[in-house]
Amino acid sequence: MNKKIILLLSLLPLAGVTYAQSEVESRKFQFGIRAGGIVSSLQAVTNRDDGSITESFDGVGWQLGGSAYFNIRETAGISLKDQVGIEANLFFSDRSYWVGDNLNSLYYVETPVMLAYTMPLTKKLSSKLQLGPNFGVGLADNNRAFTERFRRFNFGLMSGLSMEFGHFFAGAFYNLGMFNIARNAPKHSRQVLSSSNLVVGWNF
Repeated sequence: MNKKIILLLSLLPLAGVTYAQSEVESRKFQFGIRAGGIVSSLQAVTNRDDGSITESFDGVGWQLGGSAYFNIRETAGISLKDQVGIEANLFFSDRSYWVGDNLNSLYYVETPVMLAYTMPLTKKLSSKLQLGPNFGVGLADNNRAFTERFRRFNFGLMSGLSMEFGHFFAGAFYNLGMFNIARNAPKHSRQVLSSSNLVVGWNF
């Protein structure tokens, strides 16, 4: 099989990776389990005449869930060397953050739905670029956060880079909060919840 070698420095934090035509097993559907850690950042932004002030409150949490991948190229017969698909996830997430000495925990059900572009690198190794919206609904909290301070619905834009080796999955993602979750916020203030995620998993 003919092989082409291209430089992936602009896409991957790896150098000298060899690109091969797709020899990674191609399926119309693929399911997996996922687990990982989250570094959450609650950003309180106040706009003033002399500029804006942003306060960030950070913390570490976790998430558990599953993934379903639908291969558009395989189904539609698109003549691309790489794979293009839709990946939908369902997570139970702990988005915790600290305010001084107080830990605040927000528990969400989250559903990222991302367009995934997969590039085979070797017979077993492939990289995947992902981008799409992330929808979240708050289920529980401590300190009566959803009752007194925050709306339960959250929305963000998620992007990520992941690697798959055989059935093993590992990825790094960033979720940019786009929705003002503050309840009864002043006119010139908003609060958004963003996060950085490290996820590992297994594909079946």
